[in-house]
Amino acid sequence: MKKMKILLVISLVLCLLSGIGAHVLQTDFGQVEVEELSIPGSDGSVISGLLYRPKSASADNPLPLIITAHGSFNNKEMQDQNLIELSSSLQGIPIATAIHPSTFRI
Repeated sequence: MKKMKILLVISLVLCLLSGIGAHVLQTDFGQVEVEELSIPGSDGSVISGLLYRPKSASADNPLPLIITAHGSFNNKEMQDQNLIELSSSLQGIPIATAIHPSTFRI
């Protein structure tokens, strides 16, 4: 029983460390803010997406925006690492990616 408790504690610590590590990587060590977007369409559908905004972007320092769209059999989360890299390496240009409303319709 004591061995099971130790394994449980180790598992919980690993989950916590993994979550912290994922957050650090997804925000490029705090240099990029990731925000969820919801844009209502004219037909009532909602286009959701993620905005990767470098901390250097502000009202006083406007930057151009790159908008990407995922391909078939893909989703917006599968592009995280590519978009974070683009946002941090392209001199801090914000990037938005959208999930197409019809992606998961059968």
